[in-house]
Amino acid sequence: MRKSMIPLLVIVSSTSLMLSACGGPPTSSSSTSSVKTITIAEPDTPDTLDPQKTGAAVTATILSYVGNTLVTVNPWTKQVVPDLATRWTISSNGLVYTFSLRHGVTFQNGAPFNAQAMAFTLDRAMNPATHGNIAAALLKPVKSVKVLGPYTLQITLSHPYAPFLSVALSHPDLMAISPTAVKKEGANFADKPIGTGPLEVSQYVPGKSLTLVRNPHYHWAPRFFSNHGPVKFQKLVFDFLPTTSTVVDGLKTGEISVAGIPYQQIRPFQNNANYHIQSSLREGLGMFLVMNFNNPALKILDVRKAINEAINRHEVIKLALDGAGQPAYSPLPSTIFGYDSNAPKFGYHYHPNQAKALLRSAGFHMGPHGYRVKGNLGLNFSLYNSPIPGWSSAAQVIQQNLKAVGIQTTIHNMDIGTLITDMEKGQQNLGIMGYTYTDPDVLYLFFDSNELHGGLNMSQYSSPTLDRLLTAGREATNPVNRAKIYHQVQRYMVQQAVIAPIYNEVNYTVFSSKIHGLQVAPGSIIEVQDVK
Repeated sequence: MRKSMIPLLVIVSSTSLMLSACGGPPTSSSSTSSVKTITIAEPDTPDTLDPQKTGAAVTATILSYVGNTLVTVNPWTKQVVPDLATRWTISSNGLVYTFSLRHGVTFQNGAPFNAQAMAFTLDRAMNPATHGNIAAALLKPVKSVKVLGPYTLQITLSHPYAPFLSVALSHPDLMAISPTAVKKEGANFADKPIGTGPLEVSQYVPGKSLTLVRNPHYHWAPRFFSNHGPVKFQKLVFDFLPTTSTVVDGLKTGEISVAGIPYQQIRPFQNNANYHIQSSLREGLGMFLVMNFNNPALKILDVRKAINEAINRHEVIKLALDGAGQPAYSPLPSTIFGYDSNAPKFGYHYHPNQAKALLRSAGFHMGPHGYRVKGNLGLNFSLYNSPIPGWSSAAQVIQQNLKAVGIQTTIHNMDIGTLITDMEKGQQNLGIMGYTYTDPDVLYLFFDSNELHGGLNMSQYSSPTLDRLLTAGREATNPVNRAKIYHQVQRYMVQQAVIAPIYNEVNYTVFSSKIHGLQVAPGSIIEVQDVK
């Protein structure tokens, strides 16, 4: 949930961001009230606020309020529309993008936005010294960035990149940042990024709260909003609250006005005129199991297949989501372009006896310590997890399922920032992960060999065949051909059991009728620009 559509990867531990307004209990929609502060109860904490050094969903969400990107995506139509760029042209070979930039835009520190500032932003993201995360990965196809004039920018790619506009340049991690602020603040920029957005960072208490305040000079909101000027409220506060019960209680008392909550907690708000409920299927995978290919046992195909067949996805969904989700049989969900509708047929299902047979055929037999062994190899794995709503229950079900076929796991719980960092380094044997995304190119970021050693390839997986397919997918500009390529990708990854897809959940947003003009776009995206 965020100011505008985020069509790029955000690694997520939870799909719920919660907006709340200060004041008394919620009233009916016919009442009038003045909302000056909106508070978001967020279960996760940012790893950093530097847009070019993050991989966390919560950071991307925050940044979507703080900054603007060259282009953005209309969350209702999914069309790419102007943001800081007013128009652009693309060369016939699909390599050269020329952008005309908006005049009269200023950063929150008063510095002017222009082509030099945007070039600085992109060059910094691509600089290895930045140690970029998502931002650097998105710009890997970029060959050069040139300033052609005060408000004209040219970006040349080394090869065609189908989602360059809809995915890369519209992501909050590539928001324009103030060169003056970066140079002045140094390391402190990670706590107070300066962008061009409707809200600016006022106070950040890591692990506790973040306060954004209204940017009175903002008047360049994307055209799909009614209000193109400053927001009508004064503050947006993020409270980092991992406990769902606290959020639910706040909704009931009116302390919290908008919240993404689990289906299990939805009943008190149903058939209640004081609240609205909206649901949508997550645009991405809510959960999949990462298997580290550096582990000798996990390099064995039959072991990976057995893990896939040992997991009871329906049981996980029942206990973790109270049934509000869909089993995942492919690394792509049905909400993303290129999904193969035959995935339930060629994907793995719950067959514990078949899982045991696969392990026996691979030479693994029960050892004296309660798990299967083969010589010096033992099926005794660490299982990395972040203890957020749903994931903890799911991890326990997965642990029990694997134990039933002779695979022992030890769950290691950590906050989402640490989980991402440690899994990028390949410190786990098994790990739980999820993502929100709107394009199949997400698979390149997670599984291409170029994403090893500092990238997002948490599986430490390398396959020339998959690399070739993923490159072809991101370079194909014909939608029909591109979809066919991603059908091949999904079948290959399932055949090789690269990961164990678990589920895709339904997100529920509850909000008070007290806040007028708030919109919930597809994908549970909370829009506050038009709040009255």
